[in-house]
Amino acid sequence: MPSVITDACVKDNKCIKVCQRKNIHPREDEADYPNVKQLFINPKRCLACGSCISVCEHKAIYPLDELPEDKKHFAEINAAYFRKPKSGAAKSSAFPKPAESPA
Repeated sequence: MPSVITDACVKDNKCIKVCQRKNIHPREDEADYPNVKQLFINPKRCLACGSCISVCEHKAIYPLDELPEDKKHFAEINAAYFRKPKSGAAKSSAFPKPAESPA
């Protein structure tokens, strides 16, 4: 199960330093870094080693299968960050809202 970064992320970059696959982005030297509120893990490349979880002092990273109910939408937010923008559109730094339940 891949790990997922949530909105508790403070971008202290400790997780970036321990990621064996260099799978957490954006890094400080990447153009998106100042424009995003959190870091993201590519679920297709994550080894699920747990290194990032153990160094995160803010409890912002969870294994996918242990995400709290109110944080489950961050699995899609992390995955969406790594999808290529369509027709030159920039990646959004806003968090997509979770799907609302019908009333």
